[in-house]
Amino acid sequence: MAHSRTSWSYRSSERWRLGLDSESLTTRFPRLVTCDISGYGESGPYDMKAYDLLVQCETGLAAVTGSELELGRVDISICDIACGVSAYSRLLEALIEREETGRGDSKNTFVDRGEYEYV
Repeated sequence: MAHSRTSWSYRSSERWRLGLDSESLTTRFPRLVTCDISGYGESGPYDMKAYDLLVQCETGLAAVTGSELELGRVDISICDIACGVSAYSRLLEALIEREETGRGDSKNTFVDRGEYEYV
């Protein structure tokens, strides 16, 4: 695990059950850098999956594309891309922090977070 790039697609509750949550992993591997990506957050009523088109509608992006008569969607999965860019920047931040402190860190981002920055 110390030198791997790993990804998986489990709900936060499933990651906790399997011991694959960031807290458990960084306890076992103190230099490990992780980034959790969720739809809207890891807990509470918004602990749900997110789909690009749904997030486009919820963030208002669909309202500013299309026509006056009907909403439109961006033809690419812009919310997923924005989330990936957000995760990438958070991982870079954690890697820089690790170089300075010697310890890994756990970052997180949400599918809708990146889109709010774009809208």
